[in-house]
Amino acid sequence: SHIDAAGARVEAALGGHHVSGLLWGVSCEPVPDALAADAEAAMDASGVSLAGASRAHPHLLLARAVDSSPQRVRAALHAAWRVVRPALTGREAATPRIWMT
Repeated sequence: SHIDAAGARVEAALGGHHVSGLLWGVSCEPVPDALAADAEAAMDASGVSLAGASRAHPHLLLARAVDSSPQRVRAALHAAWRVVRPALTGREAATPRIWMT
């Protein structure tokens, strides 16, 4: 069917993995050039299969992660967030309580 074919194309595009996640980092000030590389390094250290980060706009950083495991994708994006939050807001990267529910 058309839906099955579309699903197969999406899975192939994601390297055979079926879980993806996206973290947006938005700032009033321009995002530092090195922040994308720092966020990507943090995600790579988490063990996720595929990860990347880039400045999509001078004030916008996007971090993406793809894997077969929702837990690894969440861990990768959490690792990126721990790097991005202090750099963009000057605030400690304390995990929000809502993430524990």
